[in-house]
Amino acid sequence: MELLNKAACQTIVTTMLAKPAKDDAGEAEEQSSGRVPLFKRRRIEEEKKKKADSESDVRQLIQDLMDSLGVPASLSDETKKELITPEHFMVMACTTISQHHAPFRDLFREVGGLTVCCNILTDSLLSISLDTKGVTTQVVPTWRLVRDLALIETLTHMNQANQTKLLEEHPDIMRSLVDLTHRLTGALRWLLKNAKDTTETVEEQQRRLGSCRLSALKTLVNLTNHNPVGCKQFGEAEGVSILLELLHWSTGKAGPEDHDCLTLGLGILINCTENNSFNVISLSSAIIIGGSEALEFLVSIFLGRIEEDKGRIAFDKMPVENLVIAAYTSVLLGCVLKDRADLLERVELALEGRGLKALGQVLEYFIVCHEEAAKGRGPQTEVDSLAEILDVLQKLIRSHAK
Repeated sequence: MELLNKAACQTIVTTMLAKPAKDDAGEAEEQSSGRVPLFKRRRIEEEKKKKADSESDVRQLIQDLMDSLGVPASLSDETKKELITPEHFMVMACTTISQHHAPFRDLFREVGGLTVCCNILTDSLLSISLDTKGVTTQVVPTWRLVRDLALIETLTHMNQANQTKLLEEHPDIMRSLVDLTHRLTGALRWLLKNAKDTTETVEEQQRRLGSCRLSALKTLVNLTNHNPVGCKQFGEAEGVSILLELLHWSTGKAGPEDHDCLTLGLGILINCTENNSFNVISLSSAIIIGGSEALEFLVSIFLGRIEEDKGRIAFDKMPVENLVIAAYTSVLLGCVLKDRADLLERVELALEGRGLKALGQVLEYFIVCHEEAAKGRGPQTEVDSLAEILDVLQKLIRSHAK
């Protein structure tokens, strides 16, 4: 990692832009015309054999490294050859480096790497047909999309300069990510209902589409985290209603991917409502599939995750996953109520007599757990943000009690 510098990053970018070499057209024409001298014909045949042997060795090596390359082993040899390009190697390598070496993210941006990656992602988005049924059968385009989203996710993680550059130079990417999330959710729903019409195993398709959606959600978390431009673009792309649909679909399901979707979806909505009145209005007026209102739906998520014993919240009986979801929901409701006291009565009514105190208790307990887990492991930014929302809830509780 210490050897990485601008020159090395520039080489990576150049390699990513490289195209696979093509056969010499002039030589092919000479062979087809029959004008190739005997000695040259022998040399050509020898070179072809060496090339074939070399390609065979490379294919075997690739097969051995398939898991590391992120290419599904079930694909045909021709499809694997289509996926394994200099671009693919560099995208995979850059993702790994960016995950483990934060300074690389800045170096990569300075040599133009972020722009190249955004263009690669845009091409991947354009190459995939995102109709509900079509997305489930396009193996190569969706695997490329998973790969490219993972890189953008790592490059924008905790890097405000990269987030800002991406949003300013590629403003359409936010809408594309929101739309992708919506369509992948629809595709996964379709897949569960029409599994018999598919060519792959249901598990593999779910894993592929689920990975793609999670990467899109993680990138949305990065682009909206304390970023007014990202939150504004998210709202303009109708992201609030689409994320609420995602929460509705994921609620009640027990899979790990569903829990991750709930956590990430709530996190994005928290980012986008914390200081954006347009998104707060969008959320408070939204209607969920089935006819329930968004605020009441969020309260139902909260109530579905807490455990009670004799009228008190029994934290010792709550699984960690439920505590996280309940705390995130408390934070989101706090963000909405912060400047909208007129919505307080609706939330109180949905809490069925428990009052805002229940939201405050869960959030306070979560903050204590979070501080204990994060002790000595980085800045207190997230805890401070949670504490601010807890303070909002406690003030609302006091004022409402008067």
